[in-house]
Amino acid sequence: MKPQIELKDIAYVPSEDKLLSKGKNFTILSNISFAVAESSILGIVGESGSGKTTLIKLITGILGPTSGTIEYSFPLNRSNGVQQIQILFQNSEQIINPLRKVKSLLDDITKDASEQNFILDFLEIPQEMLQKKGYQLSGGERQRAALARILLAKPKVLIVDEPFSAQDPESKQNFVKLFQKLNKEFNITILCVIHEIDILEDFTEQLLVLFGGKVMEIGASRNIFAKPVNPYTKFLLEAGNYELTENDFSGSNIRLNNSSGCPYFDRCKNKLEECEISVKKMELTGRIVYCNNPLNNYPGEGTDGSLTLK
Repeated sequence: MKPQIELKDIAYVPSEDKLLSKGKNFTILSNISFAVAESSILGIVGESGSGKTTLIKLITGILGPTSGTIEYSFPLNRSNGVQQIQILFQNSEQIINPLRKVKSLLDDITKDASEQNFILDFLEIPQEMLQKKGYQLSGGERQRAALARILLAKPKVLIVDEPFSAQDPESKQNFVKLFQKLNKEFNITILCVIHEIDILEDFTEQLLVLFGGKVMEIGASRNIFAKPVNPYTKFLLEAGNYELTENDFSGSNIRLNNSSGCPYFDRCKNKLEECEISVKKMELTGRIVYCNNPLNNYPGEGTDGSLTLK
């Protein structure tokens, strides 16, 4: 089956006329290739500066890649101009006008009361909230109101950008269950962009690990959590479990301008001399890893504990 979205060797370099680039030709993303299956849940994880935000801007068409291609199994925009990829931003104030009533915001998408009520019931939004203005809502209420507006647009793909930030553990789990239910009942593909890798274990089916604008590892979430192959993935998992020491953060953060070598080189305890120059792509059973000296000697994905090269 053809992927719903497929990125092929994507690179992004800001043009010299961009204010923030200040004439510098630095690479934000390079050699990004992966596919997203229809109705799947993909987690995209990495530290600040790893390229997550730029990546979702490319997927939605806000930015165009410097090189490479992005293919879709559907037109990005419907005939009425509504985009079929929607983003639920970390800061819901970006799409919830503080001075407008919730009802007015939903009416922008459709005034059909039955459609609105169906979504409100699904999201457990009380009718009285419709008459509240954005500034009168709590953070959780704003997020649900923003999500209601998005669902009324009937997207094929929903990108959630740091949806669990500043939430307590119970609220995080409630939203995980909500997104899983949404994925199942609406058949919406979900891309979850997040820095808290631990919450993705029981939420996502596939996991994409980014660092320094490059893919470090991608594969089935359960397998990556069980036995990470790339040293950086292991670092993220240990960070999520608070198992790191100060020595784990030694070295510079990211080699943004190193177009061929590993961006994790300075911090990696498994590095080889060749890692500064080039990185091998390993296609394993159920996983792709970019690393010259992977962990665990290819430990298992399968029932027999083996992980083999394709």
